[in-house]
This record gives sequence, C-alpha cells and structure tokens, in this order.
Amino acid sequence: MRRRFFLMFNPAAGTARAGVVAEVERLLRAGGAIVVRAAAQGAATARAEATVAAHSGGFDAIVAAGGDGTIRQAAVAVVGTSCPVGAIMIGTGNVVAHELNLPRTPRAIASMLLNGPTIPVSLGRANDATFLLMAGAGLDGRIIARLNQSWKQKLGKAAFAAPALSALAAPLDHLHVTVDGVGHDCTWVIVTSAARYGGHFRLTSTVSLRTPGLSAILFHARTRAERLAQAIALARGDLDRRAALNPDWVTILPCRHVRIDADQPVPLQIDGDADGTTPIDISDDGGTIALIVPR
Repeated sequence: MRRRFFLMFNPAAGTARAGVVAEVERLLRAGGAIVVRAAAQGAATARAEATVAAHSGGFDAIVAAGGDGTIRQAAVAVVGTSCPVGAIMIGTGNVVAHELNLPRTPRAIASMLLNGPTIPVSLGRANDATFLLMAGAGLDGRIIARLNQSWKQKLGKAAFAAPALSALAAPLDHLHVTVDGVGHDCTWVIVTSAARYGGHFRLTSTVSLRTPGLSAILFHARTRAERLAQAIALARGDLDRRAALNPDWVTILPCRHVRIDADQPVPLQIDGDADGTTPIDISDDGGTIALIVPR
C-alpha cells in the first residue's frame, strides 16, 4: 500500500471538478496516507518540485490532478526514477482516463492510488520535449493555437467550437513528412502512442498506451471539404477503415522517427498544448514511466 504522495494540482484544468481533488485528499489521509501538495500552482511550474520529490525517494507516487497536460508534466518529472505516476483526471479531454479506464469518483480514485497496480508506459520525444500521448501539426495544431484558455476553463469542450471552425476555414497546410526515412506529403499529421483523441474519440486501433510504439497518421486532403470529411471520420472512429480502403486519403504507419517540415511555419500541439511551429522531430525514445491503474 502506498502511503506518501506528492500532489501536483492544476486548478485551471476542467470546469467544475476541483472538489474531487479535495475529497480524494481527504480519503487518502483517512486511509493513513501523507499528502504533500506542490507549493506552485499550475502543472509546468509544479513540475520542478515534483522532479525533486520523485528523485528524493521520499514519496510512493507523484499524483497529477488536472488534464492530460498535467499528467504529462508529472510523467516528465519521474523519468529516470522508479516513482510511479497517479492521476486524478479533472481536465477537458482526459485522453489518459479514456485510454486506461481510470476511475472518476473520489473513492475509486483514492483506492486506485493506494493499492492499484502499475503498468509501464513509453514516452515519446518531440524536439526537446517529452510527450505522453501525441504530437500533431496542421489542423489540430491550429485549433489549439486559436484556443482561448480562459474560455476553455469556463466552457470545457464547447470552447473548441470557434477555433475549430476557424482552423477548418483556413487554407490547407502543406507538410513534408519523413516517416522512418520515407518521404510523404500531407496536409495534417498526428503522431500518437494513444488510441484515443480529444477524450473518447477513437483515433486508431494500431497503438495503445499499454504497449510501446508510435503510429503516424497522415491526412492527404486536396480541399477544405476533404479536410472536414477527415475530421468527421476521426470523430466517428472511422480512420482505420478509411486508411485500409484508400491510403491516398489517410495513411496510418507504425513508426519510430518522424520529421515534419513545411514551407511556412505550421502550428504544433503536444498532448493538447500549443508548442510552437514546424519543423519538428518526433521519436519513441522518451523513456518509460510506471502509471498507476485500477485493479
């Protein structure tokens, strides 16, 4: 049983589930655990404290309370240690929760953190950044770049509507992508280690957080209408079938290294956060962490 927890809490994540964090803390302490909160609020600034905590040997787990970006920061903090990561998912998308069927009620979360087993999860690298789930260039990068974070905090997924419509109306991007040494041209690319996307949407069945490996999903749109159709196919969980029928429309490739270039800078997203513009090098060598999951 785990007894010592270091908690990273991102109060900007999600819309109305912050009370879950306080209740999980209460239940952990009621179960005999010690919970130490990071002094800094916000995932990125708390990561330095979590890194010290993970390397100190004084904690049984680093717990991230927030969305997928917060879990990513905790994962980066524990790389190179045996300290596992636990998650209290209160974010907007919560891909990790959907991917691994993580609990949402305080009692189930506390039970998982105290007694749940761990699984190994492989991390990726995107330029100098470590990612947990995915990196993308093109449409999703443009949506994230246009997203108003304060509206996201207030409205949740509804805040994505306006930036998504704006990005879909924008001219097509022209990306030059090298996948394990083979060149491709496309208009949008996602390199992923997760089967889910944006929460519960099924991206592809070719990868899973439970197994190592990346897949590159290359979208080849010739018009804005085709790009919209590809986004709809993603939302319907239909990309695997469409790729099998017509790889010139969307291509899904297992990969270890991907290089994305563009004639003009194209926005990037890493685990749902804006992260500059192309070019970007993506690889599967970000290390491995232990993630706490339900029994």
